[in-house]
Amino acid sequence: MLRLLLIGSALIVAGCAVSFTQIRGPDGRHLYVMNCSGFEVDRTDCAHLARKLCPRGYRVIDPNALANGPDGRRYRVIGQKNYALVSCT
Repeated sequence: MLRLLLIGSALIVAGCAVSFTQIRGPDGRHLYVMNCSGFEVDRTDCAHLARKLCPRGYRVIDPNALANGPDGRRYRVIGQKNYALVSCT
């Protein structure tokens, strides 16, 4: 019974965390793709993570603006999935 309780707690905590992936943008800079939708996860959680990843500041990038350039398919998928795309300043 305790084992089930621990597994359930771990799943709930995992559902509350913002997941992110680091990719290289078209200009060669690092971008962070954050999943801001999920169980008890919203844009505020993504903003907190962005401040941790980019302590000097960040800007949110519109993935649709990058969809017509090289690797446009990747950015179109990011835009369709309700992810946030962030670049550190």
